[in-house]
Amino acid sequence: MVSASRQPRELKWQTLLRVQSRAMSHDLQLQVTCRTCRCSIVIQKHCFMQVSMFQVSVCFVIAVANFLLVGVHTQDIFIPGVNLTQEVDEADPDITSLVVYSLSQEHLNDGIFSKLTNLKKLKFKMYSKVEVISSGVLAGLISLRRLELIRCSIHKIEDFAFEDLKELRKLNIRFNSIDTITNYTFNGLVSLRELFLSENPIIQLDTGAFSELQNLKRLMMVGNSTTELKREWFQNLRFLKELEFASFLLTHIPEGVFSSQILLQNLRITRGATALIKQHMWTGLSSLKNLRLRHDGISTIQACGLVFLL
Repeated sequence: MVSASRQPRELKWQTLLRVQSRAMSHDLQLQVTCRTCRCSIVIQKHCFMQVSMFQVSVCFVIAVANFLLVGVHTQDIFIPGVNLTQEVDEADPDITSLVVYSLSQEHLNDGIFSKLTNLKKLKFKMYSKVEVISSGVLAGLISLRRLELIRCSIHKIEDFAFEDLKELRKLNIRFNSIDTITNYTFNGLVSLRELFLSENPIIQLDTGAFSELQNLKRLMMVGNSTTELKREWFQNLRFLKELEFASFLLTHIPEGVFSSQILLQNLRITRGATALIKQHMWTGLSSLKNLRLRHDGISTIQACGLVFLL
């Protein structure tokens, strides 16, 4: 169905779209608004083929696919990062999911998302250029549960950048250039369940870096540049169930490093050049079900009643 005031038109690749699904009168509908001329189409699930005449952008295809497969009220909004401040200002303050693509600016204004207090998911598409997550850029996102910034050229996260994200459950910042995690980087993330830090050249990881993540269940740190595992990193992670840690430079694993992880079930230590793994390293791992050690720098493993996959 096309707006009566306009004739059908092609939605070109360059056209900027606002895509959102909603439920009205018990009928699921998808509304697409062209940001260039503000014309719109409303697609009902059973008449999807009526829009086959249109050439649509990638974001439209994704939204339609999600709409047809999931069939629920998702309110996904896709906006370009060309003028992100303006786009966010124009967005409905009640949206719950926001996807930013083609972001080219290196600096995000503090409080840019502060009006989106109901937002639960924020995702920056890969190869967006973020560079720095400042201490105020995520301010006000009090309902956010999922944050994803994969391959976004991030090299620095300022202290207290996540302080307002008390409800965040999943943080994915893989494949960036982050080399330092301080005691205050993850301050405020008291509800976090999953943290993905893999493929960042982390050199400095302060002893209290994970101290506030007391509800964390899954931690992925593959491809970092640390030289040792420290028991202080994990001592507050008492609910941790899955840990994967890998560093080409890993040379030392102290005894009892996982003594606080009594619920840990899956442990993978890969790419390490460890010279000796001792039996007492596994102290406290009473729930461990799967242990995987990879990369053949390991020269000696003392027997401890576990099955190793080398």
